[in-house]
Amino acid sequence: MKELSGIGVGFSPAWGLAHLLQAPAKKISETTSDSDIESAFKRIMVAAEQVSQRYLASARSKDAETVEILKALAMAAVDPTLKESIRELLVRGRSAEAAVIEAMSQLTSSMGEVEFLAERTDDFQNLAWQIVWQLQGKTQAVDVPRTSPVVIFAEELSPLELVGLPASVVGLVTQGGGPTSHTSIICRQRGIAALVACDFSEADIKTGLPVELDPLGGIVKS
Repeated sequence: MKELSGIGVGFSPAWGLAHLLQAPAKKISETTSDSDIESAFKRIMVAAEQVSQRYLASARSKDAETVEILKALAMAAVDPTLKESIRELLVRGRSAEAAVIEAMSQLTSSMGEVEFLAERTDDFQNLAWQIVWQLQGKTQAVDVPRTSPVVIFAEELSPLELVGLPASVVGLVTQGGGPTSHTSIICRQRGIAALVACDFSEADIKTGLPVELDPLGGIVKS
């Protein structure tokens, strides 16, 4: 693996075996597949509530800052303004999946004007995709080795997935995120060395290859 650079999170280096995580494909139907708008809306609300409940269940027995993040995202999944936007988009002919993604983009559009909030829009967009994947019957399987130290490589990793990682995970490298994103905050809380905003492709990563992650230097290398 070539040396990769990004924004380091944490102070201590980590050594482990590289493990590439692949999320479900981000595919949606652009046109409505429901002749009954109310039926589509109800399906979305059920999916959003299921995602919200997973966040709330995961918020138990965590540190205060992590609990706050998980509860905030749980509330965002069922936000009244989000629901209203979804309904309006369904009326305008959007598919259920497209309505969720577009409504969340509208809800978070103003966040881009504030730097530290802009870094967290990825978490809210990921939340929207979790609702979509719930509608589609898909989930992101976070299945990693539990014995050897592991450094995870992923396009993105939601706070929900992050708090569920086993203790064997000592490092995380993501393509998105920033130093004040929710993912970075939780990594600091859990003592996981991280590298965010790292430009890599799947071809760059060989699962099982030993790697060193140096957050202070902002690099990861084999």
